[in-house]
Parts: sequence; structure tokens; C-alpha cells
Amino acid sequence: MRGKNAVYGWIQARALEALSEHGRWLQRAARIPDPQREELLQRVRRALPGLVHRVLHVRAGSGGHLPFVFRQDGTPLAVDSTGSLNPASPPTASTYGDLFLAKGLLAAGGFLAQPELRDKGLVLLSGVLEDIETNRFRSNQQPLRPPYRSTWTSAHQEEGPWMLALGALDLAFRETGNSKWLVKAASFIQRLVQRHLNRGQFDELKPLDFVETVTEDGRPLVRSGQVICVPGHALEFVGLSAKVLLTARALPQVPESSNRIFAETGDLLPGLFLHIFNLGYRPDVGGIVASVDLLSRGTADSSLPWWAVTEALRAAALVRRVAADSPADEQLLEAQGHLLDDFLNRWINPRAHFWLFQTRDRTGKPVDLIPATPDADPGYHTGLSLLDFLETQNSEV
Repeated sequence: MRGKNAVYGWIQARALEALSEHGRWLQRAARIPDPQREELLQRVRRALPGLVHRVLHVRAGSGGHLPFVFRQDGTPLAVDSTGSLNPASPPTASTYGDLFLAKGLLAAGGFLAQPELRDKGLVLLSGVLEDIETNRFRSNQQPLRPPYRSTWTSAHQEEGPWMLALGALDLAFRETGNSKWLVKAASFIQRLVQRHLNRGQFDELKPLDFVETVTEDGRPLVRSGQVICVPGHALEFVGLSAKVLLTARALPQVPESSNRIFAETGDLLPGLFLHIFNLGYRPDVGGIVASVDLLSRGTADSSLPWWAVTEALRAAALVRRVAADSPADEQLLEAQGHLLDDFLNRWINPRAHFWLFQTRDRTGKPVDLIPATPDADPGYHTGLSLLDFLETQNSEV
């Protein structure tokens, strides 16, 4: 699962977006000395075209969809019952890899000033969104910890594709100026709120609980007597929704139906952030647990993935910008302070080039536990979240 011959599609596609957005940031990062800034910009400009070419080549050789993991020659792989990776059939429907790739192509096309690349991203995104809405989207994420079961499942009732699409829709609007992308974002936010956020329709749960997966008829999915909330995903939804709202607020006019959804969502976000933060945050170790059981109110998976902290930090900062006059602002600021302190003092590993520890256990000790992929974060959950956070603190950072 580790090594140069196990290439993870998510990492490659996310790296396109991360490199591009860091490049945009470098263009306006006035506090970085010009020689250093220009050197970094040139490195980004050199890296992106080759990465774009290689990822598109793999996608073309896999039936037009990006595999979760593949060999360097592009051969799709799947995990067997022993935990080994073996050749597998390519994906036959849109996957998370395709969604990440659409975002990456959009961002790279914009940064490199290549409209044809941006348009490839828009076409891919349109197809992925259609598959999400019509229940053709699939998750082929491979389990990289026991029990090993190769998966190929519908993700229609999960919050994942709908939530992650919000970042793509916000980016599509910023690249094109076409309000249809914000209208679509409003409809995706509305669906997530109506189906995954408890506003009294789930008697067995507490108000503002955020359900990871629902059944076809819209009830919380119960597995092994548990209803799962992934606090990191819920907080990521808060942050991406807040980002869409801030984009919409900067416009002179937004369609009334979408504006109403944005206004209602803005009212919800402070309370939702605090509810999920209090549910998943463990102050003694400075992390957010992987999952919680909403029925027992206990921890389902006590491991602490790094990405939840940076996503939560972005969410806190953006919600404070969305709801500047909220009575909850002091609590939001306190949570933001805890998260920033944790990030700087508990998660950064100075012995490994200041990369973050990928996973820590319930005692705070770093552990060899793969959260999604074994590869290092390419600046996606960490870098992009921090850039959004910094933008809220000082426009000249």
C-alpha cells in the first residue's frame, strides 16, 4: 500500500488544486521576499503541466474515470482480503477521484491561464454532478486497514459527494462568473440540511446532529446499533458552505430562491459548528475524533485524523466572517484559538520537515494508522484550509 508503485488518485487530483491555489496565494503574498516568492511560483508552474498530463493519461486509460489507487503505468488496483493490492477493473462511473480531478483541472486552468484546461474541468464537473444527482456516483475507496474489503458502493445517501461538490461549485463560479454554479451550490446545501441535519425530524437524535449516511427514505442509517457522525466531515460541510455564502454575498444580485437558502444556512452555521465541535473535540489531546455514535453519544472511532483539525479551523474562521454579529462569536473565537494552538503545538512534526502527524490515538500519541491514503497530504486539507483561515485574519498575509 506504500511506495512508488501504489499511486493514489485522490492525492494526485487534490495536488492539482492545492498547487494551483498556493500559486495564486504566492502571487499576492506580499510578506514573502520577492526572490523567494518568484522561485516558489516558478516551481509550481513547472510542476503543474506534467502532473496534469500524467493524471489525464491515467484517466483516459481507465475508461474516463480516475481510479482510487493505481500503478505507475496506470493499472487500477484493488485491495484483497489479505491487504495486498492487485490489478482490478477500472471504474465504470463517476467517483470521488473524478470530483477531485474536476476541481484540480479548474484550479490549474485558472492559475496557468489555460482556458482549455479550465473547460475540461467544467465538462468533467458537469458530468460528476449529474451522476451525484441521479445516483450513478460511486465510491470505490479501498479500505487500507483491517478488515480488508474492496468496495464499490453507491454514495448517494452519504453526505460526502454532496458536501465536497460545494468546493467545486464555488471554484467553478469564481473561474467563470456564471451564477448557475452558485444556484446549484444552494440546492446541494439545501439537500444536505434537509437530509443530514437534524432539525427535529429525527426524534432519536439531538438537535443539530449531522448524520453521515441516511437510508433511501431519509432516515438515519443504523449499523451495528450505531448512527455515525464524522465530525470532520460535518465541520468540512460548515466551512465549505460558509465559503459559498461569502462568495454569494459579494455579488450585487443572487436569485431569490438561492438567496433564501443562503440566508437560512447562515443562521444555522454558528450553532451547527459549536454543536459538532463540542461533540468531536477532545481538548486533553487537542484533536477531533474520527467518528461518534449519535445514539449512545459515545466515541465510535477514537483515532484523531490530522485533517479534521485544519478543516475545523477554516470552518470556525469563515463562520465568524459569515455571522459577524452572532451571539456565539465569543465561543467561535475560543474554539478557533484552541484549534490554532493545537495545530501549531501538537500536530506539526519538526523532525519531518514540519509535516503534520497523520493520525494520533486517544492519548495523543502518533500512530501508524491510515486515515484515507498512506501518502502525505499535498496541501489540500492542510494548506487550502490554512489559506482560507489566513485570508480571514489579514488580507495581506
